[in-house]
Amino acid sequence: MKYLRLDQLPAEQQPEMRRLFRDYLEARLEVQASVSDEGTPERGVAQSAQLQQQIWTRAVAASRTDPTQNSARLLLAGDQ
Repeated sequence: MKYLRLDQLPAEQQPEMRRLFRDYLEARLEVQASVSDEGTPERGVAQSAQLQQQIWTRAVAASRTDPTQNSARLLLAGDQ
């Protein structure tokens, strides 16, 4: 659902945020696959944490330039 909320960002910021969300999802899927295969999930966990921080940082920056504050309400609010 949060992926759809990226539509509220300024158009020029959407492609990079969408890429980060896709990369984050792939990292989380890697973690799940490694756990299922009795592998070590550390790499995927570290990568997803790094991507999560990048997403957060960009969302905060976008909210600072959004006069409507839609991006802050939709991207920075807790999950519902």
